[in-house]
Amino acid sequence: MGTSSTTSLAIAKGDINGVVINGLGVNPNETAEVQAYVTARFAGTDEYEAIKSNVSNSFKVTTYAAPLKNLYVVGFFNGWKEGEAVEIWETSAGTNVYEGLYDFFEDGTSGHSAFKIISERSWSGGNWGYDAFKVDSHFTGIAGGDLQLPAGFWKISVNRTAMSIDATPVSAVDVVGTCNGWNADAPSLLTYDPIQNAWLSEPLTFEAGGEFLIRLNSTYDNKYGASGNSSIAIPGGLELVTNGGDNIKVDNAGTYIIKLHANRTPFVVELIKQ
Repeated sequence: MGTSSTTSLAIAKGDINGVVINGLGVNPNETAEVQAYVTARFAGTDEYEAIKSNVSNSFKVTTYAAPLKNLYVVGFFNGWKEGEAVEIWETSAGTNVYEGLYDFFEDGTSGHSAFKIISERSWSGGNWGYDAFKVDSHFTGIAGGDLQLPAGFWKISVNRTAMSIDATPVSAVDVVGTCNGWNADAPSLLTYDPIQNAWLSEPLTFEAGGEFLIRLNSTYDNKYGASGNSSIAIPGGLELVTNGGDNIKVDNAGTYIIKLHANRTPFVVELIKQ
């Protein structure tokens, strides 16, 4: 649920709700009996034997269907314009874990790109850099406390409860399908647009009944197919499935721009008729 260096910890109602639903598998609008305990260690070391308290008496939690929350990403890649910071959405309502795929452009001097996570499109809200997070090995910090990654495509995961951030490198985002003869060696690349916070293809021509898949790292080991579900968040969009699902179908012949929304889980694809 969280950590504290004092003898108390304030826990938001929404965080309890998220843990009970996503961690314990209780459905929204149900009442469940849960238990809790604390662990402790000496500060300043990871070499310790965890001290675990007795499990508490059971207490009841009535869950509710929470809306998805979002944070924002701002940095060199969008000119540090906090008013135009891009969204990064929760993986599922109440998880307090946010994932998104972004192109962090090189800052022109170091081969790296700096950014921060902010709670709103303003510096007056919470903003978190390198000093605020537990980071994985890909990250470095720079003067001012910004997060820094080598320039390129990265999928990032922000855990607001644990205050940790992880990054997975991505070499390419592409489309393979009837529009390019299913030629896996000559895919159609998608380019990140920080203004739209989406990945866009060049105009692609499909015959009626055409099909395609979206891939990461130019491999079918990281493919995204159709789930069969329409997106509620993005009207006209289709939710995708990681490493599964059906080929994404194009019902009507024509030229389309494929628009991938990769700032959320699941990814969502739109077909924009030209």
